Amino acid sequence: MLTAYKNGKAGMADVLEADNRLRESEARLAVLREKEKPLLASFNTLLNRNILEPVVLPDSLPVYDLPDDYLKDSLLAHNATLKELELRQMAAAAEERAALKESLPMIGLGLNYSVIGRSDVPVEGSGRDAFMPMVTITLPVYRKKYQAAVKESQLMQQQYALQREAAGNELLAEYENAFFEAIQQRSWVALYTQLADQTLRAKTHTHNSLCQRRTALW
Repeated sequence: MLTAYKNGKAGMADVLEADNRLRESEARLAVLREKEKPLLASFNTLLNRNILEPVVLPDSLPVYDLPDDYLKDSLLAHNATLKELELRQMAAAAEERAALKESLPMIGLGLNYSVIGRSDVPVEGSGRDAFMPMVTITLPVYRKKYQAAVKESQLMQQQYALQREAAGNELLAEYENAFFEAIQQRSWVALYTQLADQTLRAKTHTHNSLCQRRTALW
């Protein structure tokens, strides 16, 4: 801009405007550098490191080609929320089986053993211990209570199944969105790489042309 001003192709207003923009850019750059300090401290705190320890970043990141349905199956198989809902559903099924068994009649078989001492009276079998088989049958009185428990367990199983299905669908939707973002960003990286190469070639060509002109003028 100063060269254009000296050659009379730009006015003082243009020079001042360019100078103000330059100062504004320098001020923004200084603010960003100051902003980096608390962010670095927070990041090191999360890693349980010294807050002043520098963070080394690579100059470039590799771009991988992701296959279709990449880790999609393991997403559902190893998700903690889905596993929790599955265990809750299994627990509700066990409660249903327990309530069903409690509502059934209970039959008990046993053997009663009695110790009988000798008697002075001459009685046949005197002094021999007695064995008596026993059979007990217990009928549930409050059947509606157990039927309600069975119904409640069935409803809980349905609830956990629906929650598990909804959570799985939500995970799959998030997976598709993330996969699309990855594909889109990979396309942007390829485009920016191509533009950077074109810019570098144009810059090199311009530099060589200027050098050739200077050589011709000399």
